[in-house]
Amino acid sequence: RADAVKFGKIDSCGCLGKFITENGLRGYIHGKSRSLIYDRWQGMMDRCYRNKNNSFANYGARGIKVCEEWHDFERYYEWAIANGYSDDLTIDRIDVNGNYEPSNCRFITVKEQQRNKRTNVVLTINGETKCVTEWCEEFNFPRHVVYRRLRNNPNITIEELFKPPKKYKYKRKNQ
Repeated sequence: RADAVKFGKIDSCGCLGKFITENGLRGYIHGKSRSLIYDRWQGMMDRCYRNKNNSFANYGARGIKVCEEWHDFERYYEWAIANGYSDDLTIDRIDVNGNYEPSNCRFITVKEQQRNKRTNVVLTINGETKCVTEWCEEFNFPRHVVYRRLRNNPNITIEELFKPPKKYKYKRKNQ
């Protein structure tokens, strides 16, 4: 009604809404809501704050938070672009028990990220600490053998842990 516009009860007769819709301006904030970086930011926020998220138990329930600055996607986006973001990299917390914040985050490959998990078994050999997978790659040693040996004997020495497995000869039973 014209009197509603005239007396300030509404801002427009409807033509403003039509203009916004026709020009794709409705809900426009940053124009990146369909991008991979936005999806990953949303995933980070969900893991930390939405208790129905499948990963909430490993993040939000453990007290992992996202710094206030990054609650604003545009500020997170600026930091990410300035710090090496690429669609083939993922955000990683350097300290797996720390929060998502500029001083504790970096962008790395999925392979590298899998080596920075709380569930990894790490070994220190000659003062250098790496996860079992990295040591097995370096020594060209079967990972499953190391995990089996650790499970059977948690106090095993490093020398015994990486000792080449014995070759077994199986005899066939005569039928």
